[in-house]
Amino acid sequence: MTPPRSLKVLLVEDSAADADLVRRQLQLAGFSVRTSRVDNAEALTSALRHGRWDVVIADHRMPRFDSFAAFRVVQQEAPDVPVIVVSGAMHEKIAVDLIIQGVQDFVPKDNMARLGAAVERSMAHSRRVRELREQLAAASALDSVALLSAVINADVVAGVGRLGNAVDELRQAAGLPESDPRRGLARAAADEIQQALAPLRALAVTADDDSAPADVLAILRSSEAVLRTMAGPDVRLSLPEAGPVFQTSTSSGDVLRVLISLLIHAASRTHHGGEVAVHVGALEQGEPLSGDDPTLVVPWPCVRLSVTDQGRPLDEIQLALMMEAELDERTVSMSEPVIQLAVLVRTVGGILTTAARAGGGVDWLVALPSA
Repeated sequence: MTPPRSLKVLLVEDSAADADLVRRQLQLAGFSVRTSRVDNAEALTSALRHGRWDVVIADHRMPRFDSFAAFRVVQQEAPDVPVIVVSGAMHEKIAVDLIIQGVQDFVPKDNMARLGAAVERSMAHSRRVRELREQLAAASALDSVALLSAVINADVVAGVGRLGNAVDELRQAAGLPESDPRRGLARAAADEIQQALAPLRALAVTADDDSAPADVLAILRSSEAVLRTMAGPDVRLSLPEAGPVFQTSTSSGDVLRVLISLLIHAASRTHHGGEVAVHVGALEQGEPLSGDDPTLVVPWPCVRLSVTDQGRPLDEIQLALMMEAELDERTVSMSEPVIQLAVLVRTVGGILTTAARAGGGVDWLVALPSA
């Protein structure tokens, strides 16, 4: 007889009875379950910071909290931990929105038999993403393209699969008799979910889309879950809010590759619990890319991408190597990470420099030509 598998579950639930229901269902699925229950943002944050969890299972609606807010806290504090939402009545669009944002699965309370399988899939997916991120961190910047695509596809395939299952279930409901009022509702919900799949499918091809100007903020928003995964669980990632459109002639795939490489590099230089911040702006031709070096002016109108870490400023040798114009892709495998990053940016037609921050840390500044 196979021994029960150990599982540490953080329950975001205001009802002790519902928490017991989740525990019993996971025990029936073959898990030896250890749980802790919280019902607000402060308690959830503390639990994530002071414990290690295999999965977070959250009720959708509570008096002082909901699953959207819970997911944001988990993404901020422990992005490697999968989140599953368990709830009673919920409009299909809400479930779709949760999955698009990055929630691993949604299990209705009237179908709790699915919970064990949902936990298995979510944990397997998270393990795969962690493995890919570790491989990506170990690879050179110019060798990261295939691994990056694998990470993106792991997220997208999981999301599309879950939504596809929902569509199949709704279509079966659409086979109800014409007189049943649920028939029309099921058809409408299936159509709505199909439309909601579009952003996930778009993300799947982002790394290969060279056809149109790239909207940098749109790429940041659509790839947020992937970027937080790449930054790692020990670093807080701050991304810009919605704002003006900053379009670059650099392809969407190249923009995403530069972002991933910048984040991995900045996160590796940031202490546990520190913050990496991303900012986007625009410069006119002739403006300096960095306030530290007024002589380095951009030769064309550009989108300026800034990633800030908490590491020590680069020394003179690192700066000189980073700015060396003769480096090419063949030398990258023998170079340190900062050189790999510089070559990647140069390869996609951009300019890279750094600026030391007064309070500590470094701004990594990239100029990409405006569209």
